[in-house]
Amino acid sequence: FGYEADRDVKVREAEVLGALAGYLAASLPECDVRSGAPLRDGGHEQVDLLIQGHNQRVVVELKLGRITASRLDMAVLQVQRYMSLGHVREGVVFAYGGIEGPIRRSLATHDQGVIVVVATPAAKPA
Repeated sequence: FGYEADRDVKVREAEVLGALAGYLAASLPECDVRSGAPLRDGGHEQVDLLIQGHNQRVVVELKLGRITASRLDMAVLQVQRYMSLGHVREGVVFAYGGIEGPIRRSLATHDQGVIVVVATPAAKPA
């Protein structure tokens, strides 16, 4: 799966996920950052990124492509489900692609957790 910001540039989800995981691992050396990590022992659910450290876990869901309000809402629901299944209190939806302007918001969950939504437009080729 990939996203074409323009026909000249194609970004693959694995590349963005790898870059994001690498950045987070370098920025948070005291934490364990894993991509494609199982949400819980023996479970089948895998999250895009799982960050663990200091007795905390954060689930990160990545979305590429055309970013719409309904797509962000679905991603938030997906993260809420992962948080509930894995007993995680913090989640992030990171969206990159076709969107007019950046979005940053925090949402409280029904069980006192929080989900941060960050959406940013894809860079245009020079």
